[in-house]
Amino acid sequence: MGVKERKAREKAVLRAKIIETANALFLEHGYDGTSIRLIAGAIEYSPATIYLYFKDKETLFSSILDTAFEQLKLELEAARIIADPLSRLQELCRRYLKFSREQVRYYELIFSHREDSKTDPELIPYTEQIHQIFIQTIQDCKKEGYFISKFPQSLALVIWSFVHGQAMMQIEQRLDYLDDNLKETLLEESLQTFFAMLRAF
Repeated sequence: MGVKERKAREKAVLRAKIIETANALFLEHGYDGTSIRLIAGAIEYSPATIYLYFKDKETLFSSILDTAFEQLKLELEAARIIADPLSRLQELCRRYLKFSREQVRYYELIFSHREDSKTDPELIPYTEQIHQIFIQTIQDCKKEGYFISKFPQSLALVIWSFVHGQAMMQIEQRLDYLDDNLKETLLEESLQTFFAMLRAF
């Protein structure tokens, strides 16, 4: 490996470390409570080093959200290979919940209450993008005769509310009372029951 390649790798590693540390600190202290100096201290570098990668705190925060949503979208898009739209929609829900379990910090940051953030919500339409992924699949379902009486937008909101609620209950450990040996089975059955209820209307 040449000097140029080694330096590029070292920069990539440090950038990832900055993002990971900032992510945790934003979650712990909120947007206003997290400073570039605090992040720099946590990774044992000077604030000037962070400014080499991000021009300000908002840029860093937006970069974390970009990374988080790209990973979530990649997880959801993996379901597109499923031909049957109803099965695809159920797999979207499973993959959404999988992301929330495996990428807890990213998930919490995406959907945490960010009243103190200076970011204009209209400039980061992440939630709209996720909504559209569900809507597109629901529209495919309607073409195949599923959900005839439902508007795609409202049904997408109902489904997303269900999976987000279940995701947050797991993150907040509200389901820890369930037997670990049965939890996965119960969660899958709850998803199947939910879809059976949707098809009944």
